[in-house]
Amino acid sequence: MIATVISAYLSMIISADHESNNINPQKSLNVLLIVLVLISTVVGFFVTLTDDLI
Repeated sequence: MIATVISAYLSMIISADHESNNINPQKSLNVLLIVLVLISTVVGFFVTLTDDLI
């Protein structure tokens, strides 16, 4: 799932490179890391909830 999100993000950046706007790479990295941490936290929370069911 994380690989899919990263792949989609990188694909979006590659397709946006054809346009002539300047993107701050540090800001993009920070946003990507924040999104990955949030997704990981949510997945980890749900895994802890389902751990008691098994």
